[in-house]
Amino acid sequence: MARSLHPSITKSHHKSLDLTKRWQRGAHDRQRGPLCPRPEVDRLHDNIGWGRRGNFVSVPTDSPQHDERLGRRADAQVFLPTACFNTDVSGFFSKWMRDVVDAQSPEGGFSNVAPLLSGVADEGAPGWADAPGRIKLGDWEAQGLAGYSGGVRYRTVVRLSASPAGRPGLAEPGPGGKPGRAELDLGRVRGTAEVTVNGRPAGVRVCWPYVFDLSLDEGENTVEILVLGTLAPYLDAVSPTHFVFPGQRVTGLFGPVLLRT
Repeated sequence: MARSLHPSITKSHHKSLDLTKRWQRGAHDRQRGPLCPRPEVDRLHDNIGWGRRGNFVSVPTDSPQHDERLGRRADAQVFLPTACFNTDVSGFFSKWMRDVVDAQSPEGGFSNVAPLLSGVADEGAPGWADAPGRIKLGDWEAQGLAGYSGGVRYRTVVRLSASPAGRPGLAEPGPGGKPGRAELDLGRVRGTAEVTVNGRPAGVRVCWPYVFDLSLDEGENTVEILVLGTLAPYLDAVSPTHFVFPGQRVTGLFGPVLLRT
């Protein structure tokens, strides 16, 4: 990645030019380091930081010397783990993810770039148009979210068929026409868990056991689990302190996740 912009300048015969080189600073300007006493490794680390500064101006571009300055999502995917490790880019990407959502098509597809500008081709190519991201069960930090203290939303669809004639079942309404009942056990969770079913709140748990009583409808049921972490990973990343213990950095939904009927 280039270190700075390279404008084209034509000097006038009647005027002198007095130029001052400056760069725009942001919240992500501060970077971890140095990492190693070897100067060549430190230089590589410094160059990575300058590449991030050049590309992360309002949107994550692919190269700062390009004149289109588009927020290219494939390039952001490649560099995101490194950027999160080196510095605080949470505010930058929180703002840009709103651009990504705004650029969605009416059918739900994602564009190659965000914001989506008039006249820019929207091919929906693999890599560039892959969103939103997916995360497996387990520790967020181990999956590239080091220093992240926000939330992750897990979603699945449970389909319940109508009960056979004359036989009671989970999908058959109970007294008063209430939906079928089930129990959701999240297993191990590090953080606060909030569950909804088809948009209906099913409860919040802040400690074990992470067990929820669900009201399910006949047909498809969208079950969402929102896990929210503490401030410990973020604070330890931006201002390391011995008051944050290693176990406090662990956040996520570990499972096993069980639906009991």
